[in-house]
Amino acid sequence: MPESIPVRHPVFHSFRPWPRHRFARAAGLCLACAATTALANEPLETPEVELPPVTVSASRIPRDASEVPLNLTVLDRHELRESPALVLDDRLRDVPGFSLFRRSGSLGTHPTAQGVSLRGIGPSGAGRTLVLLDGFPLNDPFGGWVQWSRVPMLAVERVELVRGGGSTAWGNTAMGGVINIVTEEPTGPVARVEGLAGNRGTSQGSFYVANRDDPWGMAFDGRFFETDGYPVVARRWRGPVDESIWSRHAVVNATLTRSFAEGDWTGRAGFFSERRGNGTPFTGNETDNLRVSSRLRWSAGESGDWEWLAFAEKVDFSSRFSGVAADRSSETPALDQFSVPSDVAGTGLVWSREVGDLHQLVGGFDYRRISGETNEDYFFSNGQFQNRRTAGGSQDIAGLFLEDNVTLADDWLLTFGGRLDYWRQFDGGVWERNRQTGDTLRRERFSSRDGWGFHPRIGARHFVSSNLSARAAVYQAFRVPTVNELYRPFRVGNDTTQANSDLDLERLTGMETGLDFSGGDWFTGQVTAFHTELRDPVANVTLETLPGGGTLRQRRNLDRAVIQGFEVEGAARLSKSLQIGAAYLFSHGEVTRATDQPGLEGKWLAQSPRHQATLFSRFRWENGARLGVSLRHVGSQFEDDLNTRKLRGFWVTDVNVSMEVRDGLTLFAAVENLFDETRLTGLGADGLESIGAPRLFHGGARWEW
Repeated sequence: MPESIPVRHPVFHSFRPWPRHRFARAAGLCLACAATTALANEPLETPEVELPPVTVSASRIPRDASEVPLNLTVLDRHELRESPALVLDDRLRDVPGFSLFRRSGSLGTHPTAQGVSLRGIGPSGAGRTLVLLDGFPLNDPFGGWVQWSRVPMLAVERVELVRGGGSTAWGNTAMGGVINIVTEEPTGPVARVEGLAGNRGTSQGSFYVANRDDPWGMAFDGRFFETDGYPVVARRWRGPVDESIWSRHAVVNATLTRSFAEGDWTGRAGFFSERRGNGTPFTGNETDNLRVSSRLRWSAGESGDWEWLAFAEKVDFSSRFSGVAADRSSETPALDQFSVPSDVAGTGLVWSREVGDLHQLVGGFDYRRISGETNEDYFFSNGQFQNRRTAGGSQDIAGLFLEDNVTLADDWLLTFGGRLDYWRQFDGGVWERNRQTGDTLRRERFSSRDGWGFHPRIGARHFVSSNLSARAAVYQAFRVPTVNELYRPFRVGNDTTQANSDLDLERLTGMETGLDFSGGDWFTGQVTAFHTELRDPVANVTLETLPGGGTLRQRRNLDRAVIQGFEVEGAARLSKSLQIGAAYLFSHGEVTRATDQPGLEGKWLAQSPRHQATLFSRFRWENGARLGVSLRHVGSQFEDDLNTRKLRGFWVTDVNVSMEVRDGLTLFAAVENLFDETRLTGLGADGLESIGAPRLFHGGARWEW
């Protein structure tokens, strides 16, 4: 096999909208920075540094990145720390195709809108991408969204993003791909402390401490964050009832490891608590999350290597919604979801073995049980809620998988895999009663449902030369609707979306092909084209327009949608001090058949832009100072399924600087949305405009010893 091609490590930051003069200003800033650094370091030299092969684990077992037949991006700890963003999802927005359900980052977005989409595959609050923390699902068990504030950033070693159907290895939720967040193995002694402060009442304190005294190792990490936030309603719409969205959260994790002769064990426990204000006095939400996990790995000699995993998670969530008067002078409580408890428990076993010189086998099984319900008060009248609703249910999801990675003729890698899945929905029901009289208004038990599915994947990579490889893959994937989609309604402004207990599975068939190339150790790039077909995608379908400008929607299956496009990425190191790069994604998602809603045929998938782009320039002076400038573009997209509410595209410019002033002590500062552009993140049926974060800046220090 030719020498491994190093995977591109993108170091992108944000790219900004607007009028041409704003784009020119931001682009000029990038070019000026590049020119300044180039002149300061004449002559430009290509550093003689050989990048080592990158080993990733998003494919279930450690594999060289060059052996994965899908589009793969790896961000290491240095790139993550040099980003100006405060939370991981904002840092990942520089990777083509990564987006949340809404355009805002997680610091300014309701948790239920933090579902991850890759390549625009069916964006919704549930997301279609599996997010892992050290191999364990980070997606919320009730709704599938991801609370990014839970990620222990000071402990993160790297982030692996695999775009393309991942259901063969991971099963449910991995339709769009897999994001694996890998934390450090406890070593030491080591300690890191970070503190920062910024405008709009923003402050954060983080710590990470670890030590190892063989055979034991331990680590502790935590973060405490708060911000007074910003107004989410556009200025011209704002009224007396509107206030800034704010957020407070704390997260603490503890890790214990033990090594032994033929393997190791890792145990982890974590607690997360968050409180948010959502823009008016009544609206807000709270989350408390407790999670434990265990991983045992051992080698059985010629029988292969084994890994046993188990985890459990308990979540308590609450959220309040209101209807706001047309002049925004007052609000009326609309829905109080005062308790939305959920829990999940899961286990799995993974086996791998090399067979001869050609085959590497990996297989196993996994199982998860999810339970959740929503307890909510509704129908506000005479100063109080009149009715109460309890709705929920449980799910079992299990699968068996087997994959064979075949090496042929030293320049071909083939992958053949398949997964057999079983799913079951049971104990579903709804109970509505009058709070004053206790009379039952509705009591219904939903029939249990179950099913089987087989989901294969075939992939190939051909090493054309030591600097060029070609890859292709064909795959199928699936997703079971979440308990949230089946049973919990929600409201955004005056738009209400109902649950639907009759939702069917989503199924995906995809194919992609691409090239990975490297110009030695100074340039890397990727080109990928993809075509994806979604069967029975779940969408928020408009049923009627309500008095006062709101809409009534319901989650429903459409018949068929097609997403196709291409992505291009490249990064070049022009000298020892200067690196530049760019990335672009074109993704067009369209409803091609909707028998029950023919008016949706030919419409764009809601919340899915066609164009995304990033441009960055990063450089370093001899004294250790670093400067990064990045621009990010998100094209226009539609807020609604009917394509009547169009959100215009935008560019964002971010800047970050840092300098190591002494051994272990680094000072840093960053500005997000440098030119203070107004970005539309939502558009109501009545024309109400929601906006993203204004200019935010922060600075601080990080000490490591």
